[in-house]
Amino acid sequence: MKKLVIILGILFLFSCEEKPTKAELHSQQLNSLFYYSGGPHKTAYDYVHKQLNDPSSLENIDCVWVEDTTTNILTVQWEFSAKNAFGGRLREYVVFDSDTLGNIVKVHKWVE
Repeated sequence: MKKLVIILGILFLFSCEEKPTKAELHSQQLNSLFYYSGGPHKTAYDYVHKQLNDPSSLENIDCVWVEDTTTNILTVQWEFSAKNAFGGRLREYVVFDSDTLGNIVKVHKWVE
């Protein structure tokens, strides 16, 4: 009888775990689009990284974003620095819209 009570108690404890709310799941989805808090948007980073003369020189400066909750579109501004072909360090920024899956849907300003 004691074993049954212990087993039921354990099952009860595991069944009481709180499931994440819809807002928490949405927040987790949005955070997964970035390498870390304040870090670059993954899709933009990967694209810019491939285009550079010296990809290892790419450094994140800041990344900020705001979500339009009516369209679920993020407007992202990412500032970074990297070396140019002459070895000098340039500071650039890009501004674009992204959907909640990480796809870039509109570019407002891109690296020239």
